[in-house]
Amino acid sequence: MPGAGTIERLQHFLRDLPPQARALLIQACARDLGGDDSVIAPPPVPDQPGASARNGGAPAARLGRVAQAFFRPLTPFLVDDRPDHKHPGRIAFQSLAPLWNWIRRDLLPDEAAELAAQASDPLAPATGRGLHDHVVSFQERAAAAIAAVFAAAAAEDDGCRRLLAGIGTPRAEADGLTLLHVLDGRDPRSA
Repeated sequence: MPGAGTIERLQHFLRDLPPQARALLIQACARDLGGDDSVIAPPPVPDQPGASARNGGAPAARLGRVAQAFFRPLTPFLVDDRPDHKHPGRIAFQSLAPLWNWIRRDLLPDEAAELAAQASDPLAPATGRGLHDHVVSFQERAAAAIAAVFAAAAAEDDGCRRLLAGIGTPRAEADGLTLLHVLDGRDPRSA
């Protein structure tokens, strides 16, 4: 069992890694453990008082399998910081759950329910390729819906402004735009 000093050094090292390096480490660990490298998880840093304060005092919400697959293209753009801090072109881990809830609740409720049903289908292919194809299709529909909301909001439509407020993050508009740009620029073969 490693000593307390070793654990603290490891925690400091992991906390100080750049987000992209942390994402690569997470994927490598998942592969080595026989897991799915498409899983997005918070960085491998135990929740401590410092981490809790850094994240605004609230623990990050866990995402389900479908949400993790949906947000996979965002991996290099995720930061482990408070969502109210400015992160140009990046999104805080804590913003993923509100973004997912917004998409499921307000943008594409029927499509999200269908995707969840397909993901939980016991007869789905064991390779996960079927889920990948459904997620890619859902990402395309989500990008189109998000673009439509932002276009309508730019035209001063109050309903769309309220819809944007439904995202529920401190930087809702910036988070929504970052998500839109990443989804628009992703490679569907690796999404």
